[in-house]
Formats: sequence, structure tokens, C-alpha cells
Amino acid sequence: PLYSYTLVHVYMHTTATLERIRGRDAGGTAAGYLDDVFVACDCHDTKNAIEYAAHQLATIKLKLNLSKVRVSGREPDHPGLRDLPGGVRVVFDGLTALGIPIGTDAYIEQAVEQRCVAVENFIQKVAKVPDTQSGLLLLRYCGITKWMYVTRQLPPTLTAVVAATARIDACAVAAFRQLCGLPDLTLDQVSQVQLPLALGGFGVTSLTQIAPAAFYSCAAANFHSLKARQLDSATPDSALVNQPYATAFMWARESVKHLLPPDSHLASHTASDLLVSAQPGLQSLLTHAIHKHQHDQMLQRCSDDRAAARLRSCTGPGAAGFLSAIPYGQDTRLSSTIMKTAVRLRL
Repeated sequence: PLYSYTLVHVYMHTTATLERIRGRDAGGTAAGYLDDVFVACDCHDTKNAIEYAAHQLATIKLKLNLSKVRVSGREPDHPGLRDLPGGVRVVFDGLTALGIPIGTDAYIEQAVEQRCVAVENFIQKVAKVPDTQSGLLLLRYCGITKWMYVTRQLPPTLTAVVAATARIDACAVAAFRQLCGLPDLTLDQVSQVQLPLALGGFGVTSLTQIAPAAFYSCAAANFHSLKARQLDSATPDSALVNQPYATAFMWARESVKHLLPPDSHLASHTASDLLVSAQPGLQSLLTHAIHKHQHDQMLQRCSDDRAAARLRSCTGPGAAGFLSAIPYGQDTRLSSTIMKTAVRLRL
């Protein structure tokens, strides 16, 4: 946090300089996260922006790594993209900002595929952890969450994202089975594995199921800021409401509604509503409601009272303690044999 704080003046001074060159409305802006700096400006000012950012970084004894600088433009022959500092690459198909690809469909598909393969490889390595207790914790807290960030940022309408998310779900369930030494699971058992611990599950969340809620929630929290940051004040709200991002938001809203109980009103915001005020913190509410509805449906499908009682018992106080315990000492460590037995009893 302290390191990131030192970069704030770089963003502020770079933005102020771009505004002086072109004026406040047509200038540019600089922002950043951790050690990544992002500058948006007119193509004619590209070289000046890079040099000024390098100068500002030098004032706090940091050096801009020109070999990692990427300039994204639309016109290959634009004069502002010539004679850039050595090492700077100019790309025209897209760029990746904070781990999220932005650009052509082909660029996004390639980036999503690369990210998906990386997450799959990580989960497959977790599946080979010899200690079942540690492996399940890594799968739940480190494996699945690597892709959850993507589902918040990229629209669930993208075919590449849908396919990659389904692959990661399948990979996570396969890793769970391998860690626990389980044969093929029934559909209801897979559903239980994907429920949260508090609802009788194992916390191996189905990202396919919550992806629409994740994107909907992210848009609900940030849609309002797009009006101020991306559009001229004279542009009507309808121009933003009709953008692809807003269309994807509305699609996600309808998808979320199908996953909630019929009487739920959690997913009732329109794109126009979000222009008026942001709605932060929706994802936890929506995912809980989705999982609770799934749990209730599982209870209804139980073949008899005994099966329903077993599922309800998994939600009791402390029933999932063995799954959440951190094995930092002998008092909280369970052997793989005992863990596998406990998992089978819970299923």
C-alpha cells in the first residue's frame, strides 16, 4: 500500500500535464494499480505522456521499464505513434489491463484461453497435493478464486468466457474427486460439492452458476462512474445505456433472475437506475440467495425424510468445521484417511 501511495503524484501530475496540452475535456488521464500505470490520451501526445511519466517516476527514484510499455492504438500509420522511446511496443488488437483483456474478439479469446489454461494447470497441481486437508483448502481458497475475478470483469455473453468457465468448473470437481479418492459423483452430489460450507456443501463453487451474478454485481457497483469518466457531459444517458456493456449487464440480470426464487427482488436494477446511483455489495447477497435456492431445491428432490435430514444435518453448527480447519498444528490436523472418510459421510 505504501508503494502504491508513492505513485499517486505520478498519476496526478501526468493527468494535469495532459490537460494543459489539450484542455480538460480533450486531455487525458493517468491511473494505476500497484506497479502498473495506465495513461489514456490523444495519439499525438503518446510520446510526451511516456516521457513525462518516466520523468515523474524518476523524481521518486523509480525507473520506467520501457520494454514492458505497451501502446494500444487504432491507426497503424498515425504520426503520434512514430519515434517512440526504444523498447516501447505498439499493439492494435488489444491490451491487458489489470489482468483483463480489452480489444478485438480474437485478442480476448486468446487471452481468455491462456488464462484458463493457467488456472487449469494450477488446479491440477492442487489435485496432486498428498495431504487431503491441505489440498481441499487450496482448491477452495486459491484455485477457484483465480477465475472468479474474470467472471466479474468480462461479460458472461462471451462464448470464450462461457466455455472456459465450464472447463474450470469441471476441472475443480475432478480435483475434488482426486483429492478425496471418490468415484464418479451423481448430479446431486456434484451440486452439494458446489454449495458453500454453511449450506452443507464443500465450497467448490460453480463459477458457471454465479458468473452472471458476478458480472451483474460488478456492473452495478461501477456503472455509475462510466458516465463521468467516459462520456461528455452533453451526451445523453441513452448513449451509455445502449452500449454493449449495458446490454451485457441486462442479459446478466435476466440470467440471475432465473437462478433466484420467483419472489426475489435482488436483481431488479436497470441500467438507467445505475446511472443515478451505484449499488455496491450485491455479489455476496446474490450468490447467497442463489445457493440457498439451490439448497432448497435439493431438499425437495430428496427421495425420503432420511435423505433430507442428512442434508439438513450438514448445515448444523460446526458440521463443516473439519473442512475449514487450518492444519497449523496437531490439534487441527486430520490425516488424509480420516478426511476422506469424513467427506464420504458428508456426501
